[in-house]
Amino acid sequence: MMLTKLVPGIVEVSMKGVITLPMIAQLMEYLEQNGIKVVSAVMSRRSERGGEMVSATMFLDFSKSKVSIDEFLKHVERFKLASIEVLDVPLSTGAINIMSFTLNDAKAMLSTAHEMFKSAGKAFLYYLGLGLGKRKAEEVAICTRIRDPLEYAVLWAQSMGWGEFAIRRSIGKVYVLARNLFECFREEAEEVSPEPRSQIFRGFLAGFLSRIWGKDVKVVEIKCTAKGDECCEFEITPS
Repeated sequence: MMLTKLVPGIVEVSMKGVITLPMIAQLMEYLEQNGIKVVSAVMSRRSERGGEMVSATMFLDFSKSKVSIDEFLKHVERFKLASIEVLDVPLSTGAINIMSFTLNDAKAMLSTAHEMFKSAGKAFLYYLGLGLGKRKAEEVAICTRIRDPLEYAVLWAQSMGWGEFAIRRSIGKVYVLARNLFECFREEAEEVSPEPRSQIFRGFLAGFLSRIWGKDVKVVEIKCTAKGDECCEFEITPS
């Protein structure tokens, strides 16, 4: 299978909102009626202050669609979602296949990197995230539909099950707050970590924003749930 082959008409849609089963049924019926094929999708439901929020990323094939992407978005507006972003750049077959790990499986792999390889393992995980962030930024950079690149990045990460995110901006700095971040998630019975645990997501933010802003970016995890903090907090400073 050639993973670099371009697939015409496939777009990525990431959304978040209070989504009910009847709403999902209505959306599926609309897609079916208008010739829009669901190639792959991932959805997660979490309890937040606004209620039961659903985050989802869908890859939709518009190559035989009876409606345009803009008409599709206008239809989706009736659901009054909290946020929705569309990445309409040409996607490859590798981009539309989704691979999942359970949280426990991911924790086991990350623990191996931290405990067996120490500082080298942490560096490897950081650069793994850095490369991923840069690649995601390259997709966003050529897409005119993305209104706020950082909002898109955390919405995409949330829909992929990485955690729950919020953004706080101040003069000269940006902060990303995360709950249930997959790298730092700790059961109550587990011991606290002596240091922050998120290397992949920290690298992802650095790689993504360095490409978007066109300058080096420093990302520091100043709070971490693995250390016992209420949430993870990342301080982002352009160099």
